[in-house]
Amino acid sequence: MAKYLISFPSAAMVVPDDEWKVVDRDAHAVIGEAKAAGVYAWAARIAKACRCDQEPRVFGFDPQS
Repeated sequence: MAKYLISFPSAAMVVPDDEWKVVDRDAHAVIGEAKAAGVYAWAARIAKACRCDQEPRVFGFDPQS
């Protein structure tokens, strides 16, 4: 299975200071769900949790997947 990198354009990470804990919680929850489901690169769901656009990029083979 391919391994993916999800990059965040620096200008996209505009989150009010009081929302960072919620963003962190939501993003980690989605990542946990993706790992449990065997689909660790659900860019649309991660983008929604993080409140910004991202670019998933294939960058290598993951032998543990």
